[in-house]
Formats: sequence, structure tokens, C-alpha cells
Amino acid sequence: MSYFKDTTVNIVGNNKLRSPQIEAYIKIQDYFEQNPQGEALVVLPTGTGKSGLISIAPYGTSNGRVLIITPGLVTKESISKTQESLKDNFWINFDVIFGSNNLPVVCEFTPDITDEHLASSNIIYSNIQRVISQYENCLKNRVPHDFFDMVIIDESHHSAASSWEAILGYFNTAKKLHVTGTPFRGDGLPIPGEKIHETPLSEVMRDKFVKYLKKETVNAHHLYFITPEFPDERLTVEQVLRFKDSEWIQKCVALSKECSMDVINHSLIKLKELREISPDVPHKIIAVGCSIQHAEDLQRWYEEAGLKSILIHSNMEKNIQTAKFKAIENHECDVVVSVNMLMEGYDHKYLTILSIFRPYKSLNAFAQVIGRVLRAIPEEEIRAFEIDNNATVIFHEETGLNELWEDFQK
Repeated sequence: MSYFKDTTVNIVGNNKLRSPQIEAYIKIQDYFEQNPQGEALVVLPTGTGKSGLISIAPYGTSNGRVLIITPGLVTKESISKTQESLKDNFWINFDVIFGSNNLPVVCEFTPDITDEHLASSNIIYSNIQRVISQYENCLKNRVPHDFFDMVIIDESHHSAASSWEAILGYFNTAKKLHVTGTPFRGDGLPIPGEKIHETPLSEVMRDKFVKYLKKETVNAHHLYFITPEFPDERLTVEQVLRFKDSEWIQKCVALSKECSMDVINHSLIKLKELREISPDVPHKIIAVGCSIQHAEDLQRWYEEAGLKSILIHSNMEKNIQTAKFKAIENHECDVVVSVNMLMEGYDHKYLTILSIFRPYKSLNAFAQVIGRVLRAIPEEEIRAFEIDNNATVIFHEETGLNELWEDFQK
């Protein structure tokens, strides 16, 4: 037997857990009982409790150590916050485990961790770059192939297929579980694993596990373009489409200050309306740009419009990122401006208005960014669910996102 089989847990029938978590947990148990070396896929919408499901999945199922692999640093921080902090510990706070002495031994894999520490851990978590890489001390090179009885991969489709295939090929005797909130691959390849459970977004909205969601597009004025081919003429969209493709137009619109200001001004109106109706909730705008330079422009334009803005991106030093995340959590801004830094795993429930300033071609990436405004604000903090948990997605009509929006809603 193992820690995960021996420990008494309160999962099925636990009214602090959400029904999608319990339903998925039961499916996971049933699947691996029949397929002890199988590869399963569970889809839970963002904001429904994916990190919590990952934390309960091994209980009653795993016969040994569990490896949790995340796609990046922000997602890894989300997992570690759920599992490591006693103050915010998921197992204790949600009555899954009674008594801190019954908690699992959890560690983050780092290159300098000792073999003894690894061997004594019940759960080891890491981003994928530390599990498999060209470096000699990556996790794959530190442990035998049967070291883990269960491998849980969070959002595996964000990593190259070859990476997780190599990991699962090495730990080939383990139970393999993929958990995702956005079941779409940007490269068109199939999502890995046999799908054993999927909770539809419409269902979790109905049950108020996540925010309601609506779309508002802007197109405040007629668009004219000046091109290298016709430098002295102002061309309409229809005229440009005779010699340019729609992607060229979409990118021009996304980068245009005039078109961006249409989106900015509309988001300002929505934020003002929301704060007037519900002044005690620190609602915020999240604005997503095409590049770091573009995001810097967006920050400046929001600041010029009178809103305190914080810009965060992956090229910043870790200590600067940490300081900015803390400032966001302390409500020191009205707007969070990013590129892709916050697209997966960042959970700030007060992001209620999403301003999109970039064209997307991938439904996966589009779904990720929408996921940032889905997390519901707790009932005790709000005036009314229909007011405070009603997210708005705003983008320019000519950025070509309407089709993705329709696909996302299916």
C-alpha cells in the first residue's frame, strides 16, 4: 500500500468540493482501476478547480509517488500555492484531509535537491523544462523509470508534443493523467490521452462556479488604410482586400492607436459603470497586446486616460515580476497589461473586463486569455452575482475574433 491508498480522505460527498471536481475524481478512479498504466484526459473549465482536482486525483488511485508537471512558472506557482502553504492549503481548507500530520510530503524539483529528499516525497512538482532537458541533472536523468506511479500533466498541449511524449515514454509504467481547461492545441495535433471526463463551460456558468461571459465589439469609425503600394491614397477595407489578405488588416487594426483607443474608451466606460454599481469590489481590466512594445503603448494610453496600469511580461526579472504580482493583488492598479505572461494559471478573480488588442488564430490561445476573467468572486464579497460576476470581453470588430468567439461558445 502507499500513502495515497492508506490516508483517509473526504472527497466523495464533500460539500466544500465542486461537483465537477468530484465527478472527475470518480472517473479518474474508475479509469485507472481498469487501466493501471493508461493515459487519461480530463477537461475542467478555468475557474472550476483544476488545481484542486490535481491535488485530490492521486488519493485512492496512486500506489506510489506522484509527479505533477506544469507548462510554465505561473502555473507552477498556482500548484505550489494550493499544496505547500498551510495558510492556503487546499487539502486542509476544503476538509479533504483532517490534520496537518496527515498531509503529503510535497517538494518542488530543483537541480540541487538531494536524492534522499526526492525519495521521501509523496508529490514532486516541476515545470516541464526541469523534467526533461539537455542538462545532466534534469529530473528524468536523476530517477529510474519506475520512480513514479502516477504522472499528472497540467496543460500538456502548451509544450511541444515531443517533450511530454519523451517524459511519458520514460515513465512508461506510471498512470498518466492530463488535465486541461482549454482542450485545443494551437498546432492542430490531437490532445493527448483518452478523454474520460469533460465539464462544459455552459454547465459551470449555470451553476455559478465561474463568471457569466459576454462579448462587446467596437467599430467607432470608418477605417482607411495607407499602403506602400498606394502611398497617396486612403483605401477602404474592401479596396485593401483586393491585394492584401485579411490578416494584414487585422494586424494593422490591432496596432493602430485610433482603433486601440476605441477599445480602451469602451473598457473605461464598462469599468466605470461596474464600479458605480458595485464600489466595494476592486474590479480590474486586463489588456492583452501583440508584443512587449505594443503592451508598453497600451499601458501609456491607459495611463493617459487616467487609469493606473501595471505592465507585466516574461522578459522582466523574476523579482520585478513578483513585485508587480503583489501590487496587483494589493489592488494598486485599475488595469493589468500583458502579452502572454498571464495566459495560463494566473488566478486574480477581480479581472472582470478583458480588452483584446491582438488578432488570434489559435482557439487554444483565445480560450486561455478568456479564462483569465472567468474566475468567480466569492459571494460574500459581492453585491450580486449578476453584477460582479459578469465578465465582458471587448475587441475591435476588424481584428477577426468573432469567428473564434463563436467556436469558443460551442
